[in-house]
Amino acid sequence: MNNRTYIDSSVLLAACARKDEIGRRALEILDDPGRSFVLSDAVRLEIFPKAIYRPPRLFSKTSSNPLFLFILIDYWTINQATEFFYVNLYGIFLQNISFPVKICPNFSHGSLPIRGCLIYEKRQDEIDFYDAVFLQGEELKWRTDTLYHAHDIAAKHGIAAMDAIHVATALDAGVDEFVTAEKSTKPMFRVAELHMHSIR
Repeated sequence: MNNRTYIDSSVLLAACARKDEIGRRALEILDDPGRSFVLSDAVRLEIFPKAIYRPPRLFSKTSSNPLFLFILIDYWTINQATEFFYVNLYGIFLQNISFPVKICPNFSHGSLPIRGCLIYEKRQDEIDFYDAVFLQGEELKWRTDTLYHAHDIAAKHGIAAMDAIHVATALDAGVDEFVTAEKSTKPMFRVAELHMHSIR
């Protein structure tokens, strides 16, 4: 029988973004055929919104007006980038901008030349990765009794709110193991009823 493993958000984030030893260990967990994954709405809440929402960054050499987005960019940056969109932002207010936008990187404001762009970095690869993991696993939905359980766990062990929700969800689901990329010194490891495993 497969080991029912609750996958903490930190494991998915490490597997997707990190290229170091921790990232490698996270991928090993996800590639382990002896495990069946247990995930939750709490995990979904922590990872998907960050990947989906990526606000443009605000920079300008000649303007500090927060209503405009200006990003300094040179030719070498364009060459090294994977996916950029640019827009002439002169006279366009932030709240009127919609995606996708098109190239128009150079323009002027009165006598001041402004080189700028709006950069929107797509995170579709990251979203697809998370989707694939969720499709392979069992997803636990929000439950009011589990949230009350999380409250009790947090109060007893001094655990942060979201960590307590993950721990309570895993306990209520009766998983065999809880895998996280957090350090073993974190308060969540005080919960003796749950078999905790850190990939750090």
